[in-house]
Amino acid sequence: MQIGHNVIIGAGSIICGQTGIAGSCRIGQYCVLGGKVGVSDYVEIGDRVRVAGGDNVTPTIKPGETISSMLPPMPIRHWRRLLTTLRRQNPALVKK
Repeated sequence: MQIGHNVIIGAGSIICGQTGIAGSCRIGQYCVLGGKVGVSDYVEIGDRVRVAGGDNVTPTIKPGETISSMLPPMPIRHWRRLLTTLRRQNPALVKK
């Protein structure tokens, strides 16, 4: 884990291994950052945000969001829609 300068991490947050947080970020309270997450500089992550392993966080994330994709970060509800679209277009592409 690497935490840059001027980073503020809220109480109760969990940061897993191989995670890097660039300088001047703010991580809210009770957040979970999975392994191999990268957070760009000056990003604000709201309270109770969950970020799945391997994601790169570049935009600010609103409180309570769950981020998962390994694509540009997006709310999980958008990821589920994208996955459904992929399955409809080519069922062999994405296994259930």
